[in-house]
Amino acid sequence: MIGQMAYFQKSFRPRGAHLTFKTLSYIRIPKSGSTSISLEMLRHVYPALKERVLTEKQINFLTDANLETENPGATIFTIARNPFSRLVSVYRDFFEKQSSFIYADYLFGIFAKNISFSEFVHRLALIPDRLKDQHIRPQHLFFQFYERKGLTVRIFHLEKQDKLNNFLAGNSLQLHHLNKSADEYDYRLYYTVETMEKVRSVYATDVVRFGYENDYHELKVYLKTVQK
Repeated sequence: MIGQMAYFQKSFRPRGAHLTFKTLSYIRIPKSGSTSISLEMLRHVYPALKERVLTEKQINFLTDANLETENPGATIFTIARNPFSRLVSVYRDFFEKQSSFIYADYLFGIFAKNISFSEFVHRLALIPDRLKDQHIRPQHLFFQFYERKGLTVRIFHLEKQDKLNNFLAGNSLQLHHLNKSADEYDYRLYYTVETMEKVRSVYATDVVRFGYENDYHELKVYLKTVQK
């Protein structure tokens, strides 16, 4: 109960959270290439890490330990991802694959390990945005704090590798795909028209703000075609 109340308190106290290398600050959005970029930033801050192989858990621990809440660099950036594919990635990683269930105590057990993707979507839609875990939180909320302070945040798209890689290269960084799924899958197969519309409603701001309307319409056409 104490842990849950602490989570509620933290959720309603928005603040910044970024990694900084020289004049560059990165706002981490989980499941949007964040582990790869975080490691690249950390390797420049701590050059000795370039000689070590780190697990995803170690990278995330170091990232959390090095997140800053004030004084971002002159250039602030983040990476957004198609909300529909991002959510499937969350489901696959934390509901289908993981032996230890990270959501066991989350919000008094609103999630269960063996629920279907449809039920997962139904339950997360009941959670207010501010109480959503970082993996399912709408992406625009991660940098809302900065924009309210009048700071400019450059937004790149995980799907548009050329623009992202050019920006990173100009800052002596590069994107390594650390968590790319070993087994290929089509995220569209997880959806029905009903779950698609529910996800569209939950992440409406992300879909519009980051320009994923075409992806939404293409998914709709695909589902109506294959589910006739």
